[in-house]
Amino acid sequence: MAHIKGQQRMALLSALVKAVADVEGIDEVQVGWVARHLREAGLITQAGRGRGAAHMSNADAANLLIGVNAATSAKDGSVSVLAYRSLPCGKADLRRADKMALAFSKGTTFGESLEALIELGRHKDNELSRLEEELFRSSHYFEGVISGEFQQLCEIHRAKIDEIIYSEITFSRPYRNVSVLIQDQASQGVKGSVIADEAEPIATVEFWDHRAKWPVSGDRDERVRISFRTILAVGSILTN
Repeated sequence: MAHIKGQQRMALLSALVKAVADVEGIDEVQVGWVARHLREAGLITQAGRGRGAAHMSNADAANLLIGVNAATSAKDGSVSVLAYRSLPCGKADLRRADKMALAFSKGTTFGESLEALIELGRHKDNELSRLEEELFRSSHYFEGVISGEFQQLCEIHRAKIDEIIYSEITFSRPYRNVSVLIQDQASQGVKGSVIADEAEPIATVEFWDHRAKWPVSGDRDERVRISFRTILAVGSILTN
């Protein structure tokens, strides 16, 4: 997998916990309990208190997101993080998202891919992140736009990115797997052209362990979905 050069770590764990709770709309105390168990298991960096407290890395943020969204409980967090992080990518269909090859490629683990996405989502203040730019470039929404206009239009439309691009990261259990879907959301482009194939995925990615067997004892399949809005929120808090 191609590595993306990281930026300086800046956010403390408390800020990361609040950012995840706010963007996902869940209890901050619940996220905090997950973070505490992961830190005690050595899956989130810890060092000192106050000004000497550890600053969070992409790996720390990825582990917290997995623990919050894939585990059945805070105590189960470390087991789930290790299991989901190691899931290999078995499918990476990047039809209009070749730039995403930095984050998604067959054989790459989900942990590596999630860290790469978070790095792409980093941005300072009101700057456009590389993830936002690459999502917009992959969409039919900006077809016909000359290169000189593209950056300006991206900055104008970034506030409604969810209306232009549909994205989801789905964590499934008890059979552990993760799927990623990106596709056009708008029916018309910025120039008024019709997006005829809006339902055609921009990218579909699947992570699973082909050696694992579906549990035969239960008839329940649970799924938790987040969007790239969470990735962008986490990337922002890590940078600012």
